[in-house]
Amino acid sequence: MVASAEAKRAFNLREKAAYHSYRAAHGSVRGGQKGFRALIRRLPVAQRPIRLLSSSQRKRRDTALGVLGRSRRFNEPLSRAARENRISPETVRRYLGSSGYRKVGSRWKATKTDTLIRVMASYEEGRRVRVVVRGSKTASKIGRYNRDVRTFLEDPARDPSILAKWESLTFRDAHGKSHTFETDPSEIRSAVDKAESEFGAFDIYPEGGEDESSFAEA
Repeated sequence: MVASAEAKRAFNLREKAAYHSYRAAHGSVRGGQKGFRALIRRLPVAQRPIRLLSSSQRKRRDTALGVLGRSRRFNEPLSRAARENRISPETVRRYLGSSGYRKVGSRWKATKTDTLIRVMASYEEGRRVRVVVRGSKTASKIGRYNRDVRTFLEDPARDPSILAKWESLTFRDAHGKSHTFETDPSEIRSAVDKAESEFGAFDIYPEGGEDESSFAEA
């Protein structure tokens, strides 16, 4: 009961924060926070603020994103990619909306790009950071950087040239803030050590936290 009450209070705080974010972006909502709650309930789950998804809903959304990635990598139809990830095609479409899949003939095929929100980890200014990004193009860019970081960390020689190409590159998060990529080998090693000591095993692709105010789909 205590855990349930705490979870409800936490959700109410997230809902309040999401309401104020929505009002700042779109103006007043008829009925105030209660009206906002009714508005959100009418939205498809793919269009709801991520912070208002339950932990189980977030897990299903993460799985759906994995299905989308598989479809794009292997040119697989939704049905096959969903089966490999043990999730129904209907659930995938419900969580990703039209940004993820579109019907071509009798099959659902992955879109080439999307505007979906993702939470990713990167390195910046000597720290491991978690960033909320919009769209597959930005996510793919961060993914390529993370793969190079992993290659660097697994390289016995720790060759700095693996990271050099990222020195002048940047990306923008879902809120328009510009970010850089850490390329200093010693800073990355320090950031990894700190992340492992604070959070356990280092995870390049963290699950979403509690502060994503962006809507999941544009």
